[in-house]
Amino acid sequence: MTMPAAGLRKDVENRSWPCPANMIGHRFAIHAAKTWDPEGARRIHDAGLRFPNENTITRGAFVALATIDRCVTSADELPLAQRRWFFGPYGFVFRDLAVLPKAIPCRGMQGFWRVPDAHLGEMIGQLVAQARDYVAEHYASLTETHAAALISAVRRTGRSVTDLDVEAAIATNTTPVAWLEALS
Repeated sequence: MTMPAAGLRKDVENRSWPCPANMIGHRFAIHAAKTWDPEGARRIHDAGLRFPNENTITRGAFVALATIDRCVTSADELPLAQRRWFFGPYGFVFRDLAVLPKAIPCRGMQGFWRVPDAHLGEMIGQLVAQARDYVAEHYASLTETHAAALISAVRRTGRSVTDLDVEAAIATNTTPVAWLEALS
């Protein structure tokens, strides 16, 4: 069950099959299934975690982007905060999770599959718009060139602006080109 579809942040996705080695370290889109998974919902509820009801969860749409950090087979391989999400037998551990501001409807498929170019463009567009709003609200003192570098980093990496280490990049007080490298 895809937690970003429920408005929850989860760093582990459970599967009955191991993650293909060629996907480790790669960015991918998270698609919320069209059908309700009562067993997954029960496991989440039994673990004491909050979960919306079947009628309110987003389904049949892209809801986030993430990078697969690694694949685990035991909760003991995870930091304490992530263990509650592991049910196994395999857990794909995410990093750089970027929840889309608005779900993008799309027919899904089993396993990993190529995202249609139009949908990928829409995802990146949403993250870029989110980054522009965030910069305007939180970093109004950035030069236009540095703000453009931040937006470019979001566009290039597919990461949300809140996942980039903007504070560290600002502290370097470097040129926008070096700053862009520090963000990526």
